[in-house]
Amino acid sequence: MRPHRSLAALTVVVMSAAACAQTQAPASPSGAVAGATATPGTPSPTVDAGPSGAGPSGDPLLVTTIDGLPGAVIQIESDARIRRPDKGSVQRVGRGSGFIVDPTGIAMTNNHVVTGAESLKVWVGTDRVEHTARVLGASQCSDLALIQIDGNESYPYLDWYRDQIKPGLDIYAAGFPLGDPEFTLSRGIVSRAHGVIDEYWASVDASIEHDANINPGSSGGPVVTSNAQVVGIDYADNSRTRQSFAISRDEALRVLPQLRGGQDVTSIGINGFATDSTDEPGIWVSSVDPGSVAAAAGILPGDVLTQLDGVDLAQHGTMSEYCDVLRSHAPSDELPFTVDRSDDEASLDGTLNGAPIEPGFAFVRELGHGTSSGPGEIAYQPWQDSTDRVTFEVPATWTDVVNRPWKIGGQAIGRGMLAAPDTDAFLSGWDAPGVFVGVADAPEEHSTDEVLADARLRFERSCTLDGRHEFSRGGWAGEYELWTGCGGGDAQFVTLAASTEADTELVGIQTLAASDDDLAALDHVLVTLEVVPSGP
Repeated sequence: MRPHRSLAALTVVVMSAAACAQTQAPASPSGAVAGATATPGTPSPTVDAGPSGAGPSGDPLLVTTIDGLPGAVIQIESDARIRRPDKGSVQRVGRGSGFIVDPTGIAMTNNHVVTGAESLKVWVGTDRVEHTARVLGASQCSDLALIQIDGNESYPYLDWYRDQIKPGLDIYAAGFPLGDPEFTLSRGIVSRAHGVIDEYWASVDASIEHDANINPGSSGGPVVTSNAQVVGIDYADNSRTRQSFAISRDEALRVLPQLRGGQDVTSIGINGFATDSTDEPGIWVSSVDPGSVAAAAGILPGDVLTQLDGVDLAQHGTMSEYCDVLRSHAPSDELPFTVDRSDDEASLDGTLNGAPIEPGFAFVRELGHGTSSGPGEIAYQPWQDSTDRVTFEVPATWTDVVNRPWKIGGQAIGRGMLAAPDTDAFLSGWDAPGVFVGVADAPEEHSTDEVLADARLRFERSCTLDGRHEFSRGGWAGEYELWTGCGGGDAQFVTLAASTEADTELVGIQTLAASDDDLAALDHVLVTLEVVPSGP
């Protein structure tokens, strides 16, 4: 059984992992690994000479001494937009390390250093000349990535250690910790040569443990011998136990040929991490690479991938189940999956390399213009009516809330709530957003037609009816009418009548949508609307 550590809280910095410094929030080691389990030793693989990292004897660019090591180690800055569960969509700037494995400027680093990056900046050694770079290939589960430094320069590079890795081997850990441009080097020994580490951001089949000190920002830096041959790639540390962990050379050499060929390995194109602290454990998707298998399957930032090929994911807060499925299938295999999408309050099914997710009905998709702020961008707050029977959430800026009867034909049929930035402006004009939610006391005595016909009296003189349609959203189903051109403006007004599947409740909702964000707010009202049934 693989060792694991449960994720302490969902509010961790995405991919701050073991040793990746982030300027968007103070970086801190996550206490990333608990008890890597030793596995029987295996013979070291043959390391072929050539551009894969090992050069011919006498090559002046091949680094063979510790003194020459800084020239082949790089600092990386990545800029990415990701969705965090505690803050929604944010711009993340992070720094890590890496090392050059080919004189043409091909370098290896951790996947979590570069994943989801919109741009990469690289500094080679102590040279403060800024270079751009691009990702050639990545392995999410092995937490490795290969990048190409742009330009036509030739660079010093490192070879791989060729002998068997054993406990007691003297090693050095190199990198640029804490986002500092100053190169650092720490010394130690290999304390465990073979291990498996499952974490919330990766699942590494071959790792080594050592006692050379590493800090945030060292992720992706090389662990080398005294003659600068690479033993592993810095990956994680546990400051409390003074343990440091590196991805073994064996793991790196296993995926290196595919990464060089531009292929991703055990990756579907998401930037994600495992969590078991939500209602449904799974892989939280922070971003999705355009053109990836995940993107083609309809997976979105903010989704929680709960099942893959019928396997429940993140049962212990790690990536182990997810990576086991990917490692047991070819990249082109069709794999059914399920995601929880909080904005739809629904579980959605799709197939990687097959039929994509078919999202349910949403007003922002049906009537919007594609300019919504997007999932997680809008903050919401709950409101209850004066009897505590009706609860729903509206944008946090809609702070003007009024309880009032719901009337049809001048007769009160139930209770209602108005919520808007300004309820007077919402009631008196055609350009101020807001929502009215009414709940019938005796739902069996009223119909959808009755509700919509009464609402129609307000709009037919100043607006144009654009049709009547059926809908189902958030456990409510019914019909809505769309009104446009109200008062000569561009806003849309939606009136709807809906009931639960059991027809135990009837609601009427009226909302003015001046923007796609207002339509998204209507969707959110429906997926959060709860009505306590009235007594007998």
